Amino acid sequence: MPALQEKNKQGDKGGSKQKGSSAKGGRGLFAPHRPGEGVVARRVALTIAALMWIIGGYQLYDFLQSHDAWRVAWGGMSIPLIQLPLNWALLVSVGVFCGGGLVSLVLMNRIDATDFLIDTETEMKKVTWPTKDESVNATTIVIITVAVLGLMMATFDVVLQWVFKLVF
Repeated sequence: MPALQEKNKQGDKGGSKQKGSSAKGGRGLFAPHRPGEGVVARRVALTIAALMWIIGGYQLYDFLQSHDAWRVAWGGMSIPLIQLPLNWALLVSVGVFCGGGLVSLVLMNRIDATDFLIDTETEMKKVTWPTKDESVNATTIVIITVAVLGLMMATFDVVLQWVFKLVF
């Protein structure tokens, strides 16, 4: 009997799947891959995607509002407090925004995208960032170099204009 129990324990360790799990480890559509890792990179990426979809939705709304067929309000209804008319332009714009947000969320949870964001955050933690003094010194050098090169180019331009006026 103990041999059978030992065999059952070893059999359970051999990778028996839980109910409802898939070949990818039981991840659902919105379940994060490697949770707790790359949190900052994921948040930044999703924030940028959200801003892009907000701006895109607003631009689409403005574009659709310029056409009479999209602008007609449904029975004169509007959204309270902001007095935004309920029409097809608003419906399509909100739909594109929500659909785009959903697509962004799904794409950010893909294994390859998640691994890339996690690796990016890991590498950014390894970077040795300059101190404030080093940044100020480097910026000063760049500004002076650009100013000197600008003055040299202006001088060459004036001299060459003068030479070409004399020659031609």
